[in-house]
Amino acid sequence: MEYVVAVDQCRHFGRAAALCNISQPTLSAQLRKLEDELGVVLFDRNKQPILPTEEGRAFIEQARTVLTEHRRFMMLAEPNADGPSGEFKLAVIPTVAPHLMPLLLPDFTRRYPGIRLTVEELPTEHIIESLDKDLIDAGILATPLGLSRIQEEPLYYEPFFLFVGRGHRLEKSEKVTESMLRSEELWLLSEEHCLREQVLVVCSGRDRGGCFPSVHLKGGSLETVTSMVAGGHGSTLLPQLAAESVRDRLSGTVIPMAKPAPSREISLIHRRGHLKQRTLKLLKAQVESSIPGSLPRQKSKAIRVIGLSGRFK
Repeated sequence: MEYVVAVDQCRHFGRAAALCNISQPTLSAQLRKLEDELGVVLFDRNKQPILPTEEGRAFIEQARTVLTEHRRFMMLAEPNADGPSGEFKLAVIPTVAPHLMPLLLPDFTRRYPGIRLTVEELPTEHIIESLDKDLIDAGILATPLGLSRIQEEPLYYEPFFLFVGRGHRLEKSEKVTESMLRSEELWLLSEEHCLREQVLVVCSGRDRGGCFPSVHLKGGSLETVTSMVAGGHGSTLLPQLAAESVRDRLSGTVIPMAKPAPSREISLIHRRGHLKQRTLKLLKAQVESSIPGSLPRQKSKAIRVIGLSGRFK
């Protein structure tokens, strides 16, 4: 079953064999033997990358369930340690990681040295896929996702701020409303970032992507778009933690949005019934204690949460 799940994960026999620390002929032979016993072909070997057959998908999903329960059984036999321990894999979206991780990691690693934490930056779709394939234990991203198989635990709410450069028409404004925004001025991230979709909702779905008519910038990071704005070109909408970072580093003005301020919900997500509940609770508590007090922890009339329009499956 481990070999089957590895092939589904890697979609390549050689890489799956390396992941399982065996030779490719051994892995192929074991899979053939299993398929003969089941009377079912699990993978279409004529496709590149290798894909599961229709009958194989159901078996692969059940194999994941059995392996998860096996890990749960083995954890029951582990002796109680002095504190939480073990490996924990966390994925964080790129518009959150650079601002949240410096707040979270120092205290978390000091308080729980037995937890071997791996943090990876991934876009939302890849985090969901990695959770489905048991490649990670949890993710931190914008919600709600609307997926019944995934449990969402809101951590905080992040209002949006407008960032403008020197000489911008709104530079002297104390607050801005959504009607004051001009889509032709706004720089956007590329399509893989959920933040792009939320910004488009705030500016009524108008997608121009920058202030130069002949340039369509598909920025891969907030650093790119904020650098454009700091150079005196256009504007962009930033979540609060990113806005506070920009205020300290770059030339320009950060302006709050009028209430109810458009905001995004940031949550810790994981598969329902996940094994590592203790670490999940510790991680959630540490995030909540690490973030600034100015970030809302609860929904209120002062904010308006911008959803993701059911784009994920």
